[in-house]
Amino acid sequence: MMVVWNKITPPPGFSTLRIFAWEECRQPLEAARRCFEEETGSLLVVDYLDSSALANRLGPLNPPTEDRADLIISPELAPADDRKSSVFGTEVFRLASRGAPSTASSPGEQVLVGRVLAETAQSASALRFLRYLQAPTKGQFDFAEAGWQGVRGDFWSSHPSDRKS
Repeated sequence: MMVVWNKITPPPGFSTLRIFAWEECRQPLEAARRCFEEETGSLLVVDYLDSSALANRLGPLNPPTEDRADLIISPELAPADDRKSSVFGTEVFRLASRGAPSTASSPGEQVLVGRVLAETAQSASALRFLRYLQAPTKGQFDFAEAGWQGVRGDFWSSHPSDRKS
């Protein structure tokens, strides 16, 4: 049934969060996406892309279109790729990592980050999903199950409060 739901066009006024994600994180991200949708009633549409296709989508030469994402989940950008950062907001959210430090024979640690696109109208929804991915009992559990090392995030609440008990 979920497969059918994801194919149905949402009614007018219903917000859909569009995500471009690195294909290497498909397993934990799909598990987290399903749980997040069930818990919040949100609809997330994720396109999984290889590194080169994802890099092409991030370029500043790509004009905003309906095919533009609200959120990008990708390997951390190298300093040489900073020219592409103009399409993002200012914050980078570290989500998980895997691998060991770099050596001559291995690429080293892969750090997965989330960035909200600067021109999105869905920034609150994107930030909410990133918080979910960073939460130890939510997204971090899914990343750990898939062999990724987690980050220290806050505990998840679908309606957070800033009151201290």
